[in-house]
Amino acid sequence: EAKGITVINKFDTINTCGNKLFTTLKLIENNLPVPKTSITFTTKSSLNALKELGYPVINKPLIGSWGRMVTILKDKQTIQPKVVYKFFNSKSDNNDLIIYDSNTKNEISRFIFGRQTDKDMLCLSDYVHPVSSVKDDYVCMFVCTYGPNIRELAEKYQQKGEFLTSHIIQSLALETAEASAEYIHKKIREMWGLNDSFDITNQDIFKAKYIGKRYSFGYPACPRLEDQKILWDLLNPDKHINVELTEEYMMDPEGSVSAIVFHHPEAK
Repeated sequence: EAKGITVINKFDTINTCGNKLFTTLKLIENNLPVPKTSITFTTKSSLNALKELGYPVINKPLIGSWGRMVTILKDKQTIQPKVVYKFFNSKSDNNDLIIYDSNTKNEISRFIFGRQTDKDMLCLSDYVHPVSSVKDDYVCMFVCTYGPNIRELAEKYQQKGEFLTSHIIQSLALETAEASAEYIHKKIREMWGLNDSFDITNQDIFKAKYIGKRYSFGYPACPRLEDQKILWDLLNPDKHINVELTEEYMMDPEGSVSAIVFHHPEAK
């Protein structure tokens, strides 16, 4: 898998518990106390949105003062999370992350990252071996999404005047995409031999308290959204999972996540 692009067209995000929404639902399913910061669904609009997204719905009895809650148990067939990912041989050249062809070892791409001007003076390129090293090193890149046709589904309810249902559909799609990213990141760590601690908690997962980190474009560590184009040229997610880039380098559909993953134990 280190040499080829891998595409997964269906996987179970419910069991990841790597996202606040799914952790909340797992707590409800097991009749455990739910934190007050958790997401609750109590309205008819919420139920309609969940059903339209293909989730079987069960109404749970009163939990404390929370009233009626909804548990999502399992995805259906038509709307699924999907992911494309690949491991790449890489080295660093000062602030640059160089990507090599796995067979020829020739440079095929390069990311130019910024470096902190204070604190630890870190740059993402610090997390792989430099070009002067004889040791091989790797990064992984992925794009995941949840769909298809989430926008069309939300717009259908918006046109009917059911704005809350429309909003919930889009929000759940975003949450599911993020849960999918957490799921595939965990699998990538495992493929690197970086298994999470047996006693890792959901709060630990929320705070990324595991070895290795993933970074998405548009955030402080790699703020240049236009670098998405480099990742797209390497992974072709438009071809594999139907996620495209807009002229502003935003992902379409919106419920999608892209990232570069580093295995360095001091990545933060």
